[in-house]
Amino acid sequence: MRYCQAPWGREGRLKTNLSIASIWFVAMTLAAHAASPPASNFLVVDRAALLEQSKTGQDIIRQVKAATDEVDKDLSVRNASLQTERGYLQQRLAVIPPQFRAKEIKDFDAKQKDLQDLSRQKQAMIQAGFVKARSQIELLLAPILLGLMKQRGADMLIDKKYVVMSNERALDVTDAAIARLNAKISSLKVDFVPVPSAGAKH
Repeated sequence: MRYCQAPWGREGRLKTNLSIASIWFVAMTLAAHAASPPASNFLVVDRAALLEQSKTGQDIIRQVKAATDEVDKDLSVRNASLQTERGYLQQRLAVIPPQFRAKEIKDFDAKQKDLQDLSRQKQAMIQAGFVKARSQIELLLAPILLGLMKQRGADMLIDKKYVVMSNERALDVTDAAIARLNAKISSLKVDFVPVPSAGAKH
């Protein structure tokens, strides 16, 4: 006697097993994606280039260089005069009585120290002016960089010099930031204010 194979026989069981396997694979894939945190979007900016290539940064660098050249010129003239005086002192020390030599040497050493102190004060003044101007640029850049982050859906902004390796998600926004900064401001007055010496009394 022949029996008719039921539609849910061997072939039906195979199809059912394949369907269950497909559902299981899809479920596991979805679970894996759900367990993995979404990839972060990083932006990269070259902070050094923001100062060196922006109009405001170049204006600051120009002012700092001009102030440095002026100070160097003044100190050079003062130092040349002091060296000439040193030559005269050496000649006098050979002829003046010994009891006066110590005072002559002490007076000259005091002039040398005054020139060294003046050099340090001028350098500190220029450095303080540069740092203040750079801080002002950073304040202007803050809303610009935040705007770029928001526009591009970034989670973090990293200085380019700290990046070891990146992929296509690490977008460099330096040029965009410079363009927006240039549109906002093109020059900034650097204030070169004398810095009180460490021993100055308040």
